[in-house]
Amino acid sequence: MDVRYIYKKLILPKLLEWIQDMNWVIARNIAELLLDFPDEIIPLIQCLY
Repeated sequence: MDVRYIYKKLILPKLLEWIQDMNWVIARNIAELLLDFPDEIIPLIQCLY
């Protein structure tokens, strides 16, 4: 199975939950990680609005 597929379908949505509150200790690190997947996270964020 393609690693990007795993991130896109399983992991990225959960990581987005962790950055809902940037005061959480791990939030900044996760936000930096998400920058590696712009094509995958943009549609996820657009679904929210």
